[in-house]
Amino acid sequence: MKNLLQTTSNLEKLKIEMESTYIDGYQWKTIIENYLLNLIIFQFKMSTPLSNQDNKEDKIDEILNSFYSQFWIEKHQWFIQCYWITADTSSIVYVYTLPYAFQDFFYIGNVRLKSTCPNNNQYEFPFNIKHSSIRQLDLQGPNIIYNQQQCLKLSHSLIGQQCKVLFITVKQRTDIIDLINNMKNLHALIVQCNKTIPMQKENENLLDWLQQHLPITCLISNSIEISNNICLWIR
Repeated sequence: MKNLLQTTSNLEKLKIEMESTYIDGYQWKTIIENYLLNLIIFQFKMSTPLSNQDNKEDKIDEILNSFYSQFWIEKHQWFIQCYWITADTSSIVYVYTLPYAFQDFFYIGNVRLKSTCPNNNQYEFPFNIKHSSIRQLDLQGPNIIYNQQQCLKLSHSLIGQQCKVLFITVKQRTDIIDLINNMKNLHALIVQCNKTIPMQKENENLLDWLQQHLPITCLISNSIEISNNICLWIR
């Protein structure tokens, strides 16, 4: 990457997503000061593993401290956020610039967020997301179930209004109708409805019920790729 960036000295905007690759703030500062002197807009998303031997809080602080300098905070006002799952003994920490600049975001609850931004509350997830680039939102995870109030709150939020693809588990079938009716830009909904009766039978009943309560322009089927989920395509 260093060799590539050496040839782009006039670059004013850099947006980069690096899966399983991490460059800390000290290294980025050196690269930018040496090769990207004209850079104005810098957006990135990176990840790095956290092993069960790591003290997670110390590791997160170490990551953020590399971006906590006059170069990042005052000169460029490029703020960084870390996102990680607290329940995992071994997990991935995602490191990205704020506001979030990529189209998909994976959220399963039981997470921690920490950033260099002075007003960190404006970037809380999932309801207060104000990142205009996000179009796909994955809210499914172990024991993460959205009730009617939460579904309505999500559907009326900024992220709910701009979301095109949503993965979610809801408490009752009427929540599905609320999401479809209120999320104006929703194109695809991959949903699981939490019920105590056997899942296969519930899905069969739910398919019939949805076909009766949704317009014929909605295509409905069981998910082939994701077990116990129903897919809806809204046209």
